[in-house]
Amino acid sequence: MAKRDAQEPTVLTGKSLPGNEPDWEPLLNILEEDVVEMFMWMFEVELEDGTRLHAYKHRWNRRYLHLSADGRAFFYIWNEDEPIEPSKYQQWRLAEALTTVLGPPCWPEHEHALETVVGLRERES
Repeated sequence: MAKRDAQEPTVLTGKSLPGNEPDWEPLLNILEEDVVEMFMWMFEVELEDGTRLHAYKHRWNRRYLHLSADGRAFFYIWNEDEPIEPSKYQQWRLAEALTTVLGPPCWPEHEHALETVVGLRERES
């Protein structure tokens, strides 16, 4: 069995874009509309490679989900010793991002959304 080289995960910097209109398409492409209604669109970020992320905040647990237009998930890397901008982001698996944002704690409304996560994990493996 070939040994894979361990690579340092890519960290990208980004800046918030002012005055943008909410874009629900990235979220609607991965979740049912009734689950999307549990989120607030907060802002858009442009990463150093030109990728644009949409920041969605869950209404109940206040956790963020950052999605690109093509459905990739990113997490925000916070460090209290660094300025807020430029912010840092790292890509992670969509299933892991959804699991983190949707629970626990889980509400009954999340159960069918988490079924989607199981399917995503199988495809990402």
